[in-house]
Amino acid sequence: MFIRCKKNKSGSTSVQIIDKSSGKYVLFQTVGSSVDSVEIDFLIAKGKKIIASHGGQAILPFDKDKELAFVDTFLQSLNSMKLVGPELLLGQIFDAIGFNSIEDDLFRHLVIT
Repeated sequence: MFIRCKKNKSGSTSVQIIDKSSGKYVLFQTVGSSVDSVEIDFLIAKGKKIIASHGGQAILPFDKDKELAFVDTFLQSLNSMKLVGPELLLGQIFDAIGFNSIEDDLFRHLVIT
């Protein structure tokens, strides 16, 4: 379920609750209509309360501070980072071509990256 604000021919705006759980847009309830933007905001808030009370779309509880703290802890626990994928794939091609006869690690890393 979601809130739809629809302009009417009279110039007012209708606030509607739309259900799309069956794949089609179905009008669940018209909360009200108004020309005043403050009244429209009130009707939108009222519609959100109706959706919450009827078990509409669930609101996921994200805690941004807790997530950022977890990311910081994870990043601080890393000692080093090494990119292994290109070396495994392109290193074999590098050796097969014969570039490994040049014994310079910098050359190998530059060619593979």
